[in-house]
Amino acid sequence: NKIDAVLAPKIKGVSNLSLALAASDCKLDFFVSFASMAQVVGWPGQSNYAAANAFLEAFVAWQRHHGIPAQCINWGVFAQSGQVARDERLTNYMTRAGWRGLQDDTITKRLFEVIACDEPVVSIYEADCQEIARNNIPLATSSRLAPLTSAQHADEKDSVAAAPLYQLEGEALRQQAEWLVRNSIADVVRSDIESLAHCDQLNDAGIDSLSMFELRIQLERQSGLVV
Repeated sequence: NKIDAVLAPKIKGVSNLSLALAASDCKLDFFVSFASMAQVVGWPGQSNYAAANAFLEAFVAWQRHHGIPAQCINWGVFAQSGQVARDERLTNYMTRAGWRGLQDDTITKRLFEVIACDEPVVSIYEADCQEIARNNIPLATSSRLAPLTSAQHADEKDSVAAAPLYQLEGEALRQQAEWLVRNSIADVVRSDIESLAHCDQLNDAGIDSLSMFELRIQLERQSGLVV
């Protein structure tokens, strides 16, 4: 199924390789697993991917116990190589969410620095944490990431409370909410709001599984509600 398809490559890959190394006389200089910031901050709709990367981080303890010089890096977005770099729409989504791409030369430099420092787990990323907090209300209120996001979240409270949506009720609220949704959809699909007048369903407007995440971010940011 979809969960196993995402979990298997990372879990089976690192497990089988580590078991083979533990059973041999091979002595490595280093063993670095590439995980993702997805398991550090949480990725909407990506719980299986986050779980797979969390396993890589946790497995470092087992590897080191068995003599493997293991390390795990939770990487942010790669700008020039990898899945995000190959998908323009995904790149745009991550950028709008607050993530900034790491250049290949930076990735290589940081990798050698990690190997030299021998820390078991390291997170390396470039991002506007305040922008991420603005775009992700649950994350902005998470105690786990409070040192990075709490200041911005506090700044946002007044603006959210003062949003026109909170001052309306009845038909006026319905009309404003409808406008908010249509305007957000138009922004996500890079269209004008008039062209969406006859769209009854999201897929009629060109919203797919990826752009749905971007739409959720837009709606939460503008309404102050968790969608």
